[in-house]
Amino acid sequence: MDKNKIVFQSERMEIKTLQPSDVGESYVNWLNNPKINQFLEARFESHDIKGVKRFVENCLGSPRTFLLGVFLNEKVHIGNIKLEINPHHSRAEIGILLGDPSSWGKNLATEALISTTEYFAKTFKIRKFSAGMYEDNKGSLKAFLRAGFKKCGHLEQHVLVAGTPKDCLLVEKVF
Repeated sequence: MDKNKIVFQSERMEIKTLQPSDVGESYVNWLNNPKINQFLEARFESHDIKGVKRFVENCLGSPRTFLLGVFLNEKVHIGNIKLEINPHHSRAEIGILLGDPSSWGKNLATEALISTTEYFAKTFKIRKFSAGMYEDNKGSLKAFLRAGFKKCGHLEQHVLVAGTPKDCLLVEKVF
């Protein structure tokens, strides 16, 4: 299996390895939009197409990083899922960004997480997935819990949000 040519379907989406050619203005705008990026570390810098394409290329070149695009109707890029694989322990850290606000509140993140974890468990024999999120990111927590993840802890005062220390929540899913 070529990690840079992954393609699989969920009920409503196609999920595939993100390519530099998939980077457009809408993706860059997500990363620069304070409403969308408020829970992302990406919010600390300004993004442009050239830099985002370079990020995608770096992910393609990394043997343990999988950056997948989430597409509606096989054409409309609505978000990304990123996995960092640890092959020695058959586990992965997973994160999701649904950048297109019109896709929010439709359980698309949950569907994408279920499809992705099932695909990676089967295809790459990943037995455990874990994720972390800011405590205020209620939508992300809800999506992970609906996708079968369980709360497993928190990191106290782990991040600063507008100068205020906030906890990060930890979730995991074991196959």
